[in-house]
Amino acid sequence: MRQKGLIISYLRTRLSDRLLDFGEDLQLWVERNLDKRFQVVCDPTNCGCNFSLFQPMVFNLYLRCWERSDGYLGLPDNLLIVASFGCSPKNIDRLFPSFHDFLMRHGKMHGFRHIAFDDTMVYSAIDAEGKRNMSELLIPLNYHMIPNNYAIKPIE
Repeated sequence: MRQKGLIISYLRTRLSDRLLDFGEDLQLWVERNLDKRFQVVCDPTNCGCNFSLFQPMVFNLYLRCWERSDGYLGLPDNLLIVASFGCSPKNIDRLFPSFHDFLMRHGKMHGFRHIAFDDTMVYSAIDAEGKRNMSELLIPLNYHMIPNNYAIKPIE
């Protein structure tokens, strides 16, 4: 059994085991795919938690893990929301599919039922020249837009 290295002990009283385990898995994905040890930060919320990693010029991620949505914007419970995902243009074709596969596998394993991309991400440019945007990456993956401009897909 691996040791918990991501989240300090006081969070254990505030987060469910599945969020703690998902955070550990996310930390391992970051280490394997970026070939560096970056600290993933966890911020508990009333509906779950947020995970973030900001390493300018290398990678940034802001992921909301909602165990419940309370009907906010018509979003379902047990939802992973990618609010920010960025990396260098040369790495996007490698990192995004790997991250998406991670969300599908580990999201399902930890009881999440949907993945969504925040409306601020859907139309944002990925590369410096603005040639690729998140919607171009999501359309082939069968995401659909819901009225509040989230791209959402059930976890299969």
